[in-house]
Amino acid sequence: MGVWPDRNASRPTGRPAVLAWLFASAIALVTLGCATAQPPPPSIPDGAALVAALDPGQSRSSLYGCLAEGRQEKPASRGASEPDDLSVRVVAGGAVVTHSLAHACCLEGNTRLTIRGNVATLHERLAGEPCRCECHSTILTGLGLDVGHWTVRVELERPDQTTQVVAERRVKVLEARPQLPH
Repeated sequence: MGVWPDRNASRPTGRPAVLAWLFASAIALVTLGCATAQPPPPSIPDGAALVAALDPGQSRSSLYGCLAEGRQEKPASRGASEPDDLSVRVVAGGAVVTHSLAHACCLEGNTRLTIRGNVATLHERLAGEPCRCECHSTILTGLGLDVGHWTVRVELERPDQTTQVVAERRVKVLEARPQLPH
């Protein structure tokens, strides 16, 4: 004899079937809770203004998306809705790195620039206790670089402290940044 009357075949019968149905329902609720629609991402500036005030060897970053909102669980999707993307664009006085990435919710982000010879290494760090949802962020970083040939390397450190090189680009900075009026 089943738990529910036989006239309703859409419901499970028997203890194992009921437990499986309850488990699947719980998973569906968690997934739906994380799958609510996100507002459209904010407009990301081109980043040239970040470089305009930098001396060679300095950097400045702006965070957009989840990383900009602080540590709180967000309505987000379980899977990465957008693929990771990284670009390096040369501007007067340096380069602009735009890194769009999927990551666990509730993390904080920061960056640091290290210069060794003509290699500029941008280290992006995601830190904190990750939540169960996944969201999307963009890290926009201006790099102050002297005129010349450069290798721009971008490293990403995840909360588990693993670090990977996500990109390495050769660029040529053709002009110094414009001098700001005193």
